[in-house]
Order: sequence, then structure tokens, then C-alpha cells
Amino acid sequence: MNFIKFNVNIISANMIMMVSIFMLLSTGSIIANNIDSNNGNIVFAQTANTTNSNTNASTSNNNANTANHSKQQQSQASSPANFTRAMGSISSIQNNASGKPTWILSGQWDLAIPKPLKINQTNPPNAAIFNAGFEMIKTDGTSIHTHTISDFKLKGSAISGNALVLTGTATVSMKNGPVKDVPISITILNQGALNLFIDPLKTSSHFGNTPIYGTISSVGIFISFP
Repeated sequence: MNFIKFNVNIISANMIMMVSIFMLLSTGSIIANNIDSNNGNIVFAQTANTTNSNTNASTSNNNANTANHSKQQQSQASSPANFTRAMGSISSIQNNASGKPTWILSGQWDLAIPKPLKINQTNPPNAAIFNAGFEMIKTDGTSIHTHTISDFKLKGSAISGNALVLTGTATVSMKNGPVKDVPISITILNQGALNLFIDPLKTSSHFGNTPIYGTISSVGIFISFP
């Protein structure tokens, strides 16, 4: 009977050990165990869980790197002229000579400057190339025609907040032929919007007395200036 009792104690101890190990392993812990064969007691020793610590540290580092990269992108984007080439669409409503909204404009534009400006730079570009082409149609769907702007000559440039402002003259195609040396101003706002103003005196107020607006579809940095 003592022999049977001794075996039962051993079996019970082993079963307790196996159940305990299974429960502790299911929680992700690493277990070392010892059995006191004299009294059937089980002693457990738990080691530190380094896997979760390493995973947490790696995740924290990745989050920090992502945050730093995001800040760099935001700082990069805050420069008003961090590009050498920008292009986009013209989509605007223009007034007639009497100031009444009359014309719908739709087209494309393209701008190139020699080199990108860094965030802390305040010296604006000393050269620029600008071209545009767009259709004009009355709001009633009549009188559709086209215009082009070419041969831009830069006269002045400035950085104003998040805006790059370029002023100069250009050739504007009109009904009776191209008109040269038309004063225009080109404003790039937050690398997202275009504000184009054409002097109404040289164009008989054909484009109204308000700027032509557009959007920027892409900006980039190219090695050589055209």
C-alpha cells in the first residue's frame, strides 16, 4: 500500500507540474521547474520575458523614426520653392470688362526655376520659365476660344510667407494676334495653388480684373534648368 501511495504521489506531482507548465506557457512565460522527489513539492522559477521588452523597444524606435521622417517631410514642404519644376491645371471664373462673372477658363501651365530653395533661404530665383495654355468659354456655353502665355521674362521675385511671387512680362495670344511685353505676376501658394494675374490694360481687360486661379498637380527637382 505504501508503494502504491508513493506512486500516486509521484503521478499527482507530475500531473500538477504538466498542468502548471501548460498554463504558464500559454501566457507566454518561460518556466524552469524543479521537483522535490522526497515530498512531491514542485518549485517554479520564472525568468524575465525579454521577447516582449525587445518588441516594445523596437516598436518605440520605429515610431520615433516615423515621427522624425514625418517632421522632415513637413519641414521640406514648408519651403515655398523647394522645387525646380511645377505644373498643374487652370480652372477659374473670370469677370468681363464690367466686373460680371462671364468666362470659364480651363487649361494647363508649367513653371521652371534654376534650383530649389532650402527652408531657411530667402533669396528668390533669378530666372524662370513659364508657359500656359487655356480655353475660355462664356458661362452660357458660347464664344469658345484659346489663349497662350509664353516668352516669360523675369523682372522680379520674392518670398512672402508660404508664397513664391514672380513678376515679369510675357507674350499673350489674343484675337488680333500676340501681344508682347504684357506685365504678369505668378504666385505659387503653399506648393498647392496658382495665382496668375495678367495686366488688364495691355489686354483690354479681356481676362477681367481678378487673378486667374489654378492648382498644382506635381512638383519635382530636376538636375538641369531648361
